[in-house]
This record gives sequence, structure tokens and C-alpha cells, in this order.
Amino acid sequence: ASGRVCSPVSFAVALHAEPAEGIPPQVNWYAPPRAISLRFVTRCRCESEFSLMSFENLGLSDPLLRAVRAAGYHTATRIQVQAIPTVLDGRDVMGCAQTGTGKTAAFALPTLQRLSANGDHQREAHSDCRHSRRRAIRSLILAPTRELAVQIAASLSVYGRFTGLRCTVVYGGVHQKPQVRALQAEVDI
Repeated sequence: ASGRVCSPVSFAVALHAEPAEGIPPQVNWYAPPRAISLRFVTRCRCESEFSLMSFENLGLSDPLLRAVRAAGYHTATRIQVQAIPTVLDGRDVMGCAQTGTGKTAAFALPTLQRLSANGDHQREAHSDCRHSRRRAIRSLILAPTRELAVQIAASLSVYGRFTGLRCTVVYGGVHQKPQVRALQAEVDI
């Protein structure tokens, strides 16, 4: 491939984890060392650091802030406050929070911003075929169920509506041809 390629950032989420009563959800940051194993580092922060914070204070771009406001969100949740700036800095995050706390936005918003920031020159990549030049898929999000994959794709469409980024969802148990056509439409995610 030609041009600068940004280093990948991953975000793993325990999707249905319910914290024990009285124990607040935490975000675990990890930086993959040069060896294959991962070293986990947990940052504990006091409750006051996670008081109400607007999305404007998280470093998100104007197109994403417009989409967040259009979706009716005004205040970021704890996992969003912890994860969004970290992912925007290019660090990997593993987060665990209750259902309904905004985990999808916690990884989708910074992912969309990082993809948008790379610009159009990053969208094209050389394929192995000398005669074909196609825009490369730039982000892959894996989900354990079809329903969750569809839900994540819908959220990406809502949050990314002003970015020009394109998203599709691929899953098993259905005809393959429509999904292949969707991928051939040169999606980003």
C-alpha cells in the first residue's frame, strides 16, 4: 500500500457484563508490549473525576459533535469519558460497563474521528491485481451476534452521518451476494 498507514487501535468491550453491586464499572487500559503477551494496567479514578461531562470536552470533531447532538445526547457517560480521549490518543482500551451505558459510542466515536482524520488519501490502497485500485476497508468491528452487529452498524451510521464514512454489516445465515455487493461499494467500516 502507498501512503502513511495509521497504527491500529483496538477496543474490546465486555458487552453484557454487569458490575457487582456497589462496584463501579472500570476501564482497563493496556499497551501491547513488544512481546506477544499483553500487560494490563488499571487506572482507578475517584468518582468526582467522572461527574457530568459534555461531549464537547472530550476532543471530538465538529461533525461528530453535530451527530451526537442530533441523536439527542448531551452528557457523556462514565465509560465514554474514560475511553474516548484514550482511544483518540491512539491507545488501546478494554472496557467493561453495564448494558445501556454507551459502550458502542465509547468506541465508535473515536474510531470514526480517527478514520476521518486520516483523510481521503488513506482510503485507497493497492490490491494485488495491477489493474485494480480499490478503496480499502479501514476498520473491522467484530460482534458475537448478528443482532449486535446490526445495532453497532446502526449506531455508526448515526454517529458518522456528517463524516462521509461508509459502513456495512456482514454476518452469516443469509445470502452472501448482497453482502459482497455492499463490500464492493467501498465501505470504510
